[in-house]
Amino acid sequence: MKTTKYVRIEYDEATQIKLREWAIAQGFDLTIKWSGSKQPVEAFNFHTTIFWTTSLHDYIDETIGYTWPQSAKAVGFELLDNETVAVLKVEGDNLISTRDVMVMYGMKDDWPSFLPHVSVSYAKDHPTDVTLPNFPLVYDKLIISDAK
Repeated sequence: MKTTKYVRIEYDEATQIKLREWAIAQGFDLTIKWSGSKQPVEAFNFHTTIFWTTSLHDYIDETIGYTWPQSAKAVGFELLDNETVAVLKVEGDNLISTRDVMVMYGMKDDWPSFLPHVSVSYAKDHPTDVTLPNFPLVYDKLIISDAK
C-alpha cells in the first residue's frame, strides 16, 4: 500500500546530548512534542527533516546507516510556523543532495524550497537572543518511515 513518507536524518547520541545541554542552557523548553503533548527532556529528538511527503510511495520503512558519520554546522537561528517552532538553520554534508535524490524518486511535499534545519523547541515561548552551538552536528543515519 502506498503511503506518505517522513524522511529525516538523525544526529548521533553524542550530538543529541550536546544539543540537549546547549538548548537547556539557552532557555529552550524540550518538554513539548510537535503534537503539543508533554515528554521528558531526554525524549526530545534532534533531527533534520528531508521530506514529509504529500506524494504516495510504497517504500518500506528503513534506517540507512552512513558508512562514515556526516556533519552539519549551525549557521543561523529562526522561528518558523508562525514563530512557534525554534530552529537552527544548518549547512552540512549531503543534506541538499539527499533531498535531491528523494526528488529523483518522485517525492513531493508542501514546501517549495528546502530549508535544512534542526528544530530545537516546539513550546510556544522561545528565547530570541541565542548563541549558536560551536560544535559539529554529527549524523549517522537516514530514516524513511510512514508519515503519521
